[in-house]
Amino acid sequence: MKPIRYKLDYDWVWSHNSLGTRTLRLIIKDDDPAKLRTAVTSYIRSLPTDANGIAGRGGWAIYPNVNESTPNAIVIDIVSGGEDVADGIEDGADYAYNHLRKTAGITLEWRQLED
Repeated sequence: MKPIRYKLDYDWVWSHNSLGTRTLRLIIKDDDPAKLRTAVTSYIRSLPTDANGIAGRGGWAIYPNVNESTPNAIVIDIVSGGEDVADGIEDGADYAYNHLRKTAGITLEWRQLED
Protein backbone atom coordinates (compact mmCIF):
# COMPACT_ATOMS: atom_id res chain seq x y z
CA MET A 1 0.00 0.00 0.00
CA LYS A 2 1.34 3.43 -0.93
CA PRO A 3 1.29 6.38 1.45
CA ILE A 4 -1.58 8.79 0.84
CA ARG A 5 -0.85 12.51 0.34
CA TYR A 6 -2.88 14.89 2.53
CA LYS A 7 -5.35 17.12 0.66
CA LEU A 8 -5.90 20.44 2.40
CA ASP A 9 -9.45 20.94 3.67
CA TYR A 10 -10.06 24.69 3.67
CA ASP A 11 -13.40 24.28 5.46
CA TRP A 12 -11.57 22.64 8.38
CA VAL A 13 -8.78 25.24 8.37
CA TRP A 14 -11.11 28.23 8.37
CA SER A 15 -13.92 26.77 10.51
CA HIS A 16 -12.04 28.19 13.47
CA ASN A 17 -10.90 31.73 14.22
CA SER A 18 -8.90 32.72 11.12
CA LEU A 19 -5.86 33.52 13.28
CA GLY A 20 -6.16 30.37 15.38
CA THR A 21 -3.90 27.37 15.52
CA ARG A 22 -4.65 24.17 13.62
CA THR A 23 -3.24 20.70 14.27
CA LEU A 24 -2.98 17.98 11.66
CA ARG A 25 -2.19 14.62 13.21
CA LEU A 26 -0.01 12.27 11.19
CA ILE A 27 0.02 8.59 12.11
CA ILE A 28 2.93 6.79 10.46
CA LYS A 29 2.60 3.00 10.39
CA ASP A 30 4.72 0.01 9.44
CA ASP A 31 4.80 -3.65 10.47
CA ASP A 32 8.54 -3.40 11.13
CA PRO A 33 9.13 -1.23 14.24
CA ALA A 34 12.86 -0.78 13.50
CA LYS A 35 12.21 0.39 9.93
CA LEU A 36 9.46 2.71 11.19
CA ARG A 37 11.74 4.29 13.82
CA THR A 38 14.52 4.75 11.27
CA ALA A 39 12.19 6.46 8.77
CA VAL A 40 10.64 8.78 11.36
CA THR A 41 14.00 9.64 12.92
CA SER A 42 15.34 10.53 9.47
CA TYR A 43 12.28 12.74 8.84
CA ILE A 44 12.60 14.57 12.16
CA ARG A 45 16.36 15.07 11.76
CA SER A 46 15.83 16.53 8.27
CA LEU A 47 14.03 19.50 9.82
CA PRO A 48 15.71 22.58 11.27
CA THR A 49 15.06 23.32 14.95
CA ASP A 50 14.52 26.61 16.72
CA ALA A 51 16.27 27.83 19.87
CA ASN A 52 13.92 25.66 21.97
CA GLY A 53 14.64 22.51 19.97
CA ILE A 54 11.25 22.50 18.20
CA ALA A 55 11.50 21.05 14.69
CA GLY A 56 9.70 22.64 11.76
CA ARG A 57 9.96 25.05 8.85
CA GLY A 58 8.34 28.20 7.49
CA GLY A 59 5.26 28.62 9.66
CA TRP A 60 4.77 25.09 10.97
CA ALA A 61 6.24 22.84 13.63
CA ILE A 62 6.02 19.17 14.54
CA TYR A 63 5.39 17.66 17.94
CA PRO A 64 5.91 13.90 18.32
CA ASN A 65 3.11 12.45 20.44
CA VAL A 66 4.75 9.64 22.39
CA ASN A 67 1.67 9.00 24.55
CA GLU A 68 -0.36 7.85 21.55
CA SER A 69 2.45 6.10 19.66
CA THR A 70 2.97 2.33 19.60
CA PRO A 71 5.81 0.17 18.25
CA ASN A 72 4.04 -0.01 14.87
CA ALA A 73 2.54 3.50 14.74
CA ILE A 74 4.26 6.79 15.48
CA VAL A 75 2.08 9.86 15.98
CA ILE A 76 3.29 13.35 15.05
CA ASP A 77 1.26 16.56 15.23
CA ILE A 78 1.88 19.19 12.55
CA VAL A 79 0.89 22.59 13.96
CA SER A 80 0.48 25.96 12.26
CA GLY A 81 -1.33 29.18 13.05
CA GLY A 82 -1.93 32.78 12.15
CA GLU A 83 -2.71 34.28 8.75
CA ASP A 84 -0.75 31.58 6.92
CA VAL A 85 -2.22 28.60 8.77
CA ALA A 86 -3.46 26.93 5.57
CA ASP A 87 -0.08 27.30 3.85
CA GLY A 88 1.70 26.03 6.95
CA ILE A 89 -0.45 22.91 7.32
CA GLU A 90 -0.20 22.14 3.61
CA ASP A 91 3.59 22.65 3.52
CA GLY A 92 4.10 20.58 6.67
CA ALA A 93 1.98 17.73 5.31
CA ASP A 94 3.69 17.84 1.91
CA TYR A 95 7.13 17.80 3.51
CA ALA A 96 6.24 14.79 5.67
CA TYR A 97 4.70 12.93 2.73
CA ASN A 98 7.65 13.61 0.40
CA HIS A 99 10.16 12.46 3.00
CA LEU A 100 8.32 9.43 4.39
CA ARG A 101 7.02 7.99 1.10
CA LYS A 102 10.60 7.01 0.25
CA THR A 103 10.36 4.15 2.76
CA ALA A 104 8.67 1.11 1.21
CA GLY A 105 5.70 -0.21 3.17
CA ILE A 106 5.09 2.93 5.26
CA THR A 107 1.47 4.07 5.49
CA LEU A 108 0.30 7.53 6.47
CA GLU A 109 -2.99 8.40 8.14
CA TRP A 110 -4.07 12.03 8.48
CA ARG A 111 -6.48 13.38 11.13
CA GLN A 112 -7.66 16.97 11.37
CA LEU A 113 -7.95 17.74 15.07
CA GLU A 114 -10.54 20.06 16.51
CA ASP A 115 -9.42 22.51 19.17
